[in-house]
Amino acid sequence: MNTQNIVPETFTFSTAYYENIGPPNPGQDWGKMESYRFNLVCKYVIGDSVLDIGTYFGDFLVKIKKQKPDMTIAGTDINNERVNLSNKNIGDRVVEIGFINGDLTTFKNQSFDTVVCTEVLEHVPNHVRALQELTRVAKKRVIVTVPHAEIIREHICIHCNRLTPANGHLNTYTINKTFENILPKDWYISKQFTFGSIILNMLPSWAPIATVDKILTIFSNYRLFKRRWLFVVLDKK
Repeated sequence: MNTQNIVPETFTFSTAYYENIGPPNPGQDWGKMESYRFNLVCKYVIGDSVLDIGTYFGDFLVKIKKQKPDMTIAGTDINNERVNLSNKNIGDRVVEIGFINGDLTTFKNQSFDTVVCTEVLEHVPNHVRALQELTRVAKKRVIVTVPHAEIIREHICIHCNRLTPANGHLNTYTINKTFENILPKDWYISKQFTFGSIILNMLPSWAPIATVDKILTIFSNYRLFKRRWLFVVLDKK
């Protein structure tokens, strides 16, 4: 099934749902793909403050903290277990529960120069509303990464006997199409490109990002190595 949004925009998850998701898998290895994405996002962060939506282990904020120690950092995640884990790894209480169903009501308008939302928006039922929240809290820039041209597959849940999307992905995104249709007022797309492929797993983690980009470009014409993620930078007019 390939659709823009497979649930009604009025649908919301309960607090119990987010708590039952539990903590991140402590044995999960982020791998080269995630490391590459973090490095890529860091290149586009601007200003003196950044808010990371969906911190998970807190790896991105740890990287920003090392690169730009004077920058004000903050983050959100969906339950107490993930918030506590992120704060422990970061070494500071900068992450709080937030972005439940795409809501950022605890943050004031234009609270952060840059708001980062990587691999999260596809999980939110009403991604139009969620994007409005991201741009409301951002003063200058919003950076989003999502799977590109994903075919969302659904399975029958053995508990509720309903179709349930694999990986919890509710929305799919296509370059030069999706974000143009859901872009909030007074914001524009300053950068949009696809990135990443399975070839990243064949490259050394220490390879410079410029070198990696050249290699990915060379192999991008081969279907096997197609770029699987979408990178979007939104700037305020």
